[in-house]
Amino acid sequence: MNQTGAQIAFSLWLVKKRFSRPVPTCPYCAQSSRFEPLGNRRLMTFLGCGRCGLIFRHPWQDSQEAKRYYERWYTGRRASEIPDDEELQQAMSKSFRGTNWDLSNKIDVFRKAVPGSRVVEWGSSWGYTLVQLEAVGLDAVGIEVSESRARFGREKLGLKLYSDIDTMLAEFGPGWADAVFSNHVLEHLGGDLRSSLQAMHFILREGGVAFHVLPNFEAWRAGRLPGIVGRDHPIGPTSTFLATELPKVGFEPVVTGTGPFDAWLGREIHGSHPDSLDRKGDEAFVLAWRK
Repeated sequence: MNQTGAQIAFSLWLVKKRFSRPVPTCPYCAQSSRFEPLGNRRLMTFLGCGRCGLIFRHPWQDSQEAKRYYERWYTGRRASEIPDDEELQQAMSKSFRGTNWDLSNKIDVFRKAVPGSRVVEWGSSWGYTLVQLEAVGLDAVGIEVSESRARFGREKLGLKLYSDIDTMLAEFGPGWADAVFSNHVLEHLGGDLRSSLQAMHFILREGGVAFHVLPNFEAWRAGRLPGIVGRDHPIGPTSTFLATELPKVGFEPVVTGTGPFDAWLGREIHGSHPDSLDRKGDEAFVLAWRK
């Protein structure tokens, strides 16, 4: 579906939801009484939860609505456009470097913190990041809510890519992974954020690390980066929210910062210098260890 079609479909869903007058409820902690108003846009209201601090869009989709949305409507460039054979061959011939799917800089930083070789990627789309993780010697498994994209990764690229979290967890078992990696995924999870963090804790071994890259929602709250909470991003997990809530689901310590994702950042992470990290960039990251 193109951008115009996606916008029309989402707008119709919004009108239907608004007509039913749903009570605002935090998608993370489920409280429905204390919220900070943060703005409005196109039938969407943006709120800050008074209990856990999560920024979110009202209304937001439940798990089944979200699955349908990402299968049928989502039009993010990297996630939704499965390449044709020629484009795929060209991208793979240069290890994705210089393409829209190039994550080499973030993977280089990630590797500095990985305590082993087994990695689960959360939100794999059709598998371009898994290919790059495998190319640097990691044993990579992926989870992707869209079955059509996951199937492409399995059939075209031979990847271990699942569309059902329970199936993946049952096959690999508790403590299988040394690390979890995600790139611009947490902000899409909506009401599934808590259960996803719990699943990450389950699949990680003790001492394993979770590395997540996402927009800097602290900057959005401060008035920069307008529009990053909305149709495609139903929630805005800030660094403050993640540093507070991750320990409650078994991750500690938690280190937060922002890009650029370069050699300097890799050295600082490897050297465990959290006080020196920049926190003003547009793209944030969180690094959290499983207890």
